[in-house]
Amino acid sequence: MAWKPTAETIAALAPDQIKNLRKNAEDREMPDVVALCDAELEKRKPVKVKKEKVPKAPKEPKAPKAAKPEKVES
Repeated sequence: MAWKPTAETIAALAPDQIKNLRKNAEDREMPDVVALCDAELEKRKPVKVKKEKVPKAPKEPKAPKAAKPEKVES
């Protein structure tokens, strides 16, 4: 009798092993095993956390430049 993976046995595998099992199951036309692998890989996807936007502090107004002394021609 051929070994048929279950959700529990697939869950115990490393991600690379699950991907390999999925590819082999796909090649052998075993859609039920492919579905189990896809479900486990989906569970393991990292959750994307939206970063909270922090409002920037208002820019301080620039101080006016000091007036240049006028050149005195002699």
